[in-house]
Amino acid sequence: MRKAKRRYRAKRDNASCFDETFLKSFVKEFYDVLIELMKEGKIEVKNELKDELRSELATKEDVRYLDWKIDAVKRELEYKLIIHTLIILFAIIITNPNAIELIKLLFGFR
Repeated sequence: MRKAKRRYRAKRDNASCFDETFLKSFVKEFYDVLIELMKEGKIEVKNELKDELRSELATKEDVRYLDWKIDAVKRELEYKLIIHTLIILFAIIITNPNAIELIKLLFGFR
């Protein structure tokens, strides 16, 4: 066992071909490069997320357009409702001669 430890120590001492300052500077540069890559990756992810959200979520212009579209549909439906109501009233009046008195009573005319 002692012989194995001696051989390991000898190999370890011979293997240290890099000096300590070189290793420290290498580690420092490697760390700086990793930090830069992480910052660039963070910025890329942030920009991709921003673009994706912009395409998925409604903007103020989209909301204004939809409000305008809803108002236009409301006006169209109100117009159709008035026309259909008048058509039904005229159909009732034409088919029933006593309907005129009934309509007068409903609307308060005497």
